[in-house]
Amino acid sequence: MKISGTIFIASLMVMLVAGGSASAEDKDIIRLQSDVVNLQGTIKLLQESLDAKNAVMASQIAKMADQMNNMSLSMQKMSDQLTAMRTENGTANAALLAGVGKSVADTQSVLVPALTELRRGIEDLKQGQQLQAKALSDQLISLKSGSEALPTCKDLKQVADRSANSGYWDDAVSGYRDFLTNPSCANDPKVSEVQFSVAESYFGWKKFDLAVQEYDIFLQKFPPNDKTASALLRKGLAHAELKQTTDARAALTRVTKEFPGTGEAANAAAKLKELGTAPAPAAAGRGARGQ
Repeated sequence: MKISGTIFIASLMVMLVAGGSASAEDKDIIRLQSDVVNLQGTIKLLQESLDAKNAVMASQIAKMADQMNNMSLSMQKMSDQLTAMRTENGTANAALLAGVGKSVADTQSVLVPALTELRRGIEDLKQGQQLQAKALSDQLISLKSGSEALPTCKDLKQVADRSANSGYWDDAVSGYRDFLTNPSCANDPKVSEVQFSVAESYFGWKKFDLAVQEYDIFLQKFPPNDKTASALLRKGLAHAELKQTTDARAALTRVTKEFPGTGEAANAAAKLKELGTAPAPAAAGRGARGQ
């Protein structure tokens, strides 16, 4: 009877599955997040490695199954010969018996090593699965313990604030970005303050064009609050640094009109005086009057 290679391999696999820049201490907190991502990548690579090894072993098992199918054909042939022996005379039976004996010996010399190799391959595969499973388990345990130590939104802001207070503007911006891009911090009451701090960090970094963009984001996303006047004033000052006098006057004038009597309004008025009077628009010519 012919053994199906596909059924043989499927049976083996069922059996196998059944059996087998700021201060170092500040940056350490942020580094934990990176470690979690790295561990997730490691787990993926381990799984891919396990799948690759299983594929190679499955290929070897398929080849062995083909050999066994060929052996099965030989055994069927020998069975047919034995049947013929019962109907032939004694002399013919003797010849057939000798041929069968030789076929059995030849088949055994191939079958025994093949079966030995198959058993060894199965044991190697099971051991490999056990090692990979342990490695995955260790990585998951490490991932779990690392996730428990992830910084809170408060931690992220405190680290960024320390960087800003120390003049490490690049670290400050990076820290505030970590806060703003963290889904768990989306509804934190400090979101508007952090956005304002991003703009302030760029201003302190003297990247005034980026500061203007971040002040605009703050003003658009967070309706008037206790930092609106400061954001408008700083935006006007950033425009002035960029020699964008018209935009500077517009922002500073808003401060004096919308927040009169405040310190921000006084500073805005002083800067407007420093910038001088805006040039008067050109008078329309006679040709324009007639149009």
